[in-house]
Amino acid sequence: MGSIISEDQTELSMEKRSQRRAAKNLRGEIVLRREERLENAWVEYARQGCKTRGNSLGTAGTGRQ
Repeated sequence: MGSIISEDQTELSMEKRSQRRAAKNLRGEIVLRREERLENAWVEYARQGCKTRGNSLGTAGTGRQ
């Protein structure tokens, strides 16, 4: 059952990648880079929050409250 989920996830991420590629072609590189930077900043913020404060955002995926 886990393999099915991981296959779906892989398919999803590949689909996302192709969508990003299409978006790059349509809207240009600058917009895409800005989106990726924003996404990376958010991921990094959540990671830092998890390590330092343990706030509600940082602990969202860990099962702790």
